[in-house]
Amino acid sequence: MRQIRQLFPTLLIVLGGVVCLQAQNNRAPRLSNPDLMPPERAEEVNKRLDPVYDRAKDETTFFLSGLHVVANEAGREVQVAGEQTRRFLPASVIKMVVYYKFKGKTKAHPEELVIAFNAGNASGYEFLEHRKLKLAFGNETLDLGDMNLTGKSYDGFKTFGFIKYWETLEIPIKTDLYKRLVNSTGVSMQIGDATASLSGEQLKQLKGIAAKYLD
Repeated sequence: MRQIRQLFPTLLIVLGGVVCLQAQNNRAPRLSNPDLMPPERAEEVNKRLDPVYDRAKDETTFFLSGLHVVANEAGREVQVAGEQTRRFLPASVIKMVVYYKFKGKTKAHPEELVIAFNAGNASGYEFLEHRKLKLAFGNETLDLGDMNLTGKSYDGFKTFGFIKYWETLEIPIKTDLYKRLVNSTGVSMQIGDATASLSGEQLKQLKGIAAKYLD
């Protein structure tokens, strides 16, 4: 499975030492938070990401989550130069973030949100053809259809089998549906042929943020 390193089809910069996100030349945005480096490690940003104001568009991107690892597949065990112990590199990883946009700087109540995934793989692109998103939570199972592939990038040759293929996937979701999702006791997801899930702690964080900003 995979990793969310950076997200969104437009230039996003989150200040305050949290996350920098950038999309250039049809590349998937890239995570440059030093706390998450090297990026192949499946770590999370557990605090809600700060809003980003785009002066040129007079538009604010408002985040409703941190950066959550929802899938992580172990790969090779390696001894990296300069490190004392051997470690496993993920063969793939997926990270998830939730956001919406509004004009200006005055926060609006959204009717629709965006769920975004950044998927990284050591072997190749996974979602060029199959990227249907299915959700299972509570007694509900929903097929949301194909996600939008908003960016992809190739990092070039890397030693040790580090992840180097990145894809950014996004899909809109109604706010009421999202609130049902985060108020459930468990969420599993199928993205194309990949499986992912939200942990109880991740759902607790998402539920708290939704209660504060969406109610």
